[in-house]
Amino acid sequence: MNKNTTKRASKSRLVLAAIAALGVTAMAGSAMAVPSVQAIGGPVQVEYPSFFMIQYQSINYVANTTTQSCSAGSTQSSVPAASIDTIRFWNSLAQSALLAGKNTIIYYYDCIQGGVTNKYLNDIVLIK
Repeated sequence: MNKNTTKRASKSRLVLAAIAALGVTAMAGSAMAVPSVQAIGGPVQVEYPSFFMIQYQSINYVANTTTQSCSAGSTQSSVPAASIDTIRFWNSLAQSALLAGKNTIIYYYDCIQGGVTNKYLNDIVLIK
Protein backbone atom coordinates (compact mmCIF):
# COMPACT_ATOMS: atom_id res chain seq x y z
CA MET A 1 0.00 0.00 0.00
CA ASN A 2 1.16 3.49 -0.72
CA LYS A 3 0.79 6.48 1.63
CA ASN A 4 -2.42 7.81 -0.04
CA THR A 5 -4.16 4.44 0.22
CA THR A 6 -3.16 4.15 3.89
CA LYS A 7 -4.42 7.69 4.61
CA ARG A 8 -7.77 6.97 2.90
CA ALA A 9 -8.16 3.71 4.83
CA SER A 10 -7.42 5.51 8.10
CA LYS A 11 -9.92 8.26 7.28
CA SER A 12 -12.56 5.66 6.36
CA ARG A 13 -12.10 3.90 9.69
CA LEU A 14 -12.30 7.22 11.53
CA VAL A 15 -15.55 8.13 9.75
CA LEU A 16 -17.05 4.70 10.53
CA ALA A 17 -16.04 5.03 14.18
CA ALA A 18 -17.64 8.50 14.36
CA ILE A 19 -20.86 7.19 12.81
CA ALA A 20 -20.94 4.28 15.25
CA ALA A 21 -20.37 6.63 18.18
CA LEU A 22 -23.24 8.87 17.04
CA GLY A 23 -25.53 5.86 16.78
CA VAL A 24 -24.69 4.74 20.32
CA THR A 25 -25.19 8.30 21.59
CA ALA A 26 -28.60 8.56 19.89
CA MET A 27 -29.70 5.26 21.38
CA ALA A 28 -28.41 6.15 24.85
CA GLY A 29 -30.22 9.50 24.77
CA SER A 30 -33.53 7.90 23.85
CA ALA A 31 -33.18 5.27 26.58
CA MET A 32 -33.09 7.78 29.47
CA ALA A 33 -36.81 7.72 30.22
CA VAL A 34 -38.57 4.38 30.47
CA PRO A 35 -41.12 3.80 27.69
CA SER A 36 -44.48 2.15 28.17
CA VAL A 37 -45.20 -1.43 27.24
CA GLN A 38 -44.51 -2.09 23.61
CA ALA A 39 -46.93 -2.85 20.78
CA ILE A 40 -46.03 -5.86 18.63
CA GLY A 41 -47.35 -6.34 15.10
CA GLY A 42 -47.17 -5.09 11.56
CA PRO A 43 -47.83 -1.43 10.78
CA VAL A 44 -50.95 -0.66 8.77
CA GLN A 45 -49.98 2.85 7.68
CA VAL A 46 -46.78 4.91 7.69
CA GLU A 47 -46.86 8.67 7.03
CA TYR A 48 -43.90 10.94 6.39
CA PRO A 49 -42.60 13.73 5.69
CA SER A 50 -45.16 16.26 7.01
CA PHE A 51 -44.94 14.41 10.32
CA PHE A 52 -44.00 10.85 11.22
CA MET A 53 -46.80 8.54 12.25
CA ILE A 54 -47.17 4.76 12.34
CA GLN A 55 -50.63 3.29 12.65
CA TYR A 56 -51.10 -0.16 14.19
CA GLN A 57 -54.45 -1.57 15.36
CA SER A 58 -56.12 1.85 14.89
CA ILE A 59 -53.61 3.51 17.24
CA ASN A 60 -51.33 6.28 15.98
CA TYR A 61 -47.74 6.38 17.21
CA VAL A 62 -46.00 9.67 16.41
CA ALA A 63 -42.51 11.16 16.62
CA ASN A 64 -41.45 14.76 17.12
CA THR A 65 -38.20 16.66 16.79
CA THR A 66 -39.15 18.80 19.79
CA THR A 67 -39.58 17.83 23.44
CA GLN A 68 -43.25 17.38 24.34
CA SER A 69 -44.61 18.41 27.75
CA CYS A 70 -47.08 16.04 29.36
CA SER A 71 -49.93 16.81 31.77
CA ALA A 72 -50.49 15.34 35.20
CA GLY A 73 -51.47 11.69 35.03
CA SER A 74 -48.83 10.88 32.43
CA THR A 75 -46.07 8.42 33.29
CA GLN A 76 -43.47 11.20 32.81
CA SER A 77 -43.44 15.00 32.73
CA SER A 78 -42.11 15.21 29.16
CA VAL A 79 -41.19 13.13 26.13
CA PRO A 80 -37.66 13.59 24.77
CA ALA A 81 -37.20 14.88 21.23
CA ALA A 82 -36.05 12.53 18.47
CA SER A 83 -33.43 13.65 15.97
CA ILE A 84 -34.46 13.95 12.33
CA ASP A 85 -31.99 11.16 11.49
CA THR A 86 -33.61 8.86 14.04
CA ILE A 87 -37.05 9.64 12.62
CA ARG A 88 -35.80 8.87 9.09
CA PHE A 89 -34.37 5.57 10.36
CA TRP A 90 -37.70 4.70 12.01
CA ASN A 91 -39.44 5.59 8.77
CA SER A 92 -37.21 3.15 6.86
CA LEU A 93 -37.86 0.35 9.34
CA ALA A 94 -41.62 0.92 9.43
CA GLN A 95 -41.85 1.22 5.63
CA SER A 96 -39.83 -2.00 5.24
CA ALA A 97 -42.09 -3.84 7.67
CA LEU A 98 -45.20 -2.54 5.91
CA LEU A 99 -44.00 -3.55 2.43
CA ALA A 100 -42.58 -6.92 3.49
CA GLY A 101 -45.48 -7.86 5.76
CA LYS A 102 -43.12 -8.13 8.76
CA ASN A 103 -43.85 -7.36 12.38
CA THR A 104 -42.25 -4.67 14.51
CA ILE A 105 -41.94 -3.95 18.20
CA ILE A 106 -42.92 -0.34 18.91
CA TYR A 107 -41.70 1.18 22.17
CA TYR A 108 -43.57 4.35 23.09
CA TYR A 109 -44.39 6.88 25.80
CA ASP A 110 -47.95 7.71 26.82
CA CYS A 111 -48.24 11.48 27.15
CA ILE A 112 -51.47 13.24 28.13
CA GLN A 113 -51.82 16.59 26.34
CA GLY A 114 -55.02 18.61 26.50
CA GLY A 115 -56.95 15.63 27.86
CA VAL A 116 -55.84 13.38 24.98
CA THR A 117 -53.34 10.54 25.42
CA ASN A 118 -50.75 10.66 22.64
CA LYS A 119 -48.28 7.84 22.00
CA TYR A 120 -44.77 9.11 21.20
CA LEU A 121 -42.23 6.74 19.69
CA ASN A 122 -39.16 5.77 21.64
CA ASP A 123 -37.86 2.96 19.41
CA ILE A 124 -38.89 0.58 16.63
CA VAL A 125 -37.47 -2.92 16.22
CA LEU A 126 -38.02 -4.94 13.04
CA ILE A 127 -38.73 -8.63 13.77
CA LYS A 128 -37.33 -11.21 11.37
